[in-house]
Amino acid sequence: MYQLEFRGQWLSLNAVYTKHHHQRNIVKKEYQQRFRTMLLGARIPELPAFRLRIEYNSRMDCDNLTAGTKVLVDTMRELGIIREDNKHIYKGISIEPNLELAHNTYQITIIPEEAANPVAKTKKSSGKPGKTRSSVPPSDYLEESNTNEDQTKPIPKPSGRTRRNR
Repeated sequence: MYQLEFRGQWLSLNAVYTKHHHQRNIVKKEYQQRFRTMLLGARIPELPAFRLRIEYNSRMDCDNLTAGTKVLVDTMRELGIIREDNKHIYKGISIEPNLELAHNTYQITIIPEEAANPVAKTKKSSGKPGKTRSSVPPSDYLEESNTNEDQTKPIPKPSGRTRRNR
């Protein structure tokens, strides 16, 4: 587990939305440099997979922090800490307020995990060369369907006429 602390103004999603794309790029580069310095100082090796946890105390709400977390993860990729930022490597994020922290403080925890294998094991099917099939039977990964009578009735099609609001 790697714990980092960021102090100061976090990159706000609301602020990003209100800027012109040239201004957004300038702000993004400023935060990339701040995150780059912080990440290099932590000497984090390459991670096969990870989760991100952020605790913070600021005026922002949780979803407003996502612009900054995007830039943080992109910077991790740029530095070679992670190879990609897909769902097999970046396993999840948790953002929670922590009123015990000083104002405008963000505790970032990078939690290493084992990498998921994005490709299911395959084996050749009988008869046709080059064809493959999953070695996992469908019953192992499909949820059981509920055969409730209400769920099997067809959904009626709309008549095409709609009532207009007056």
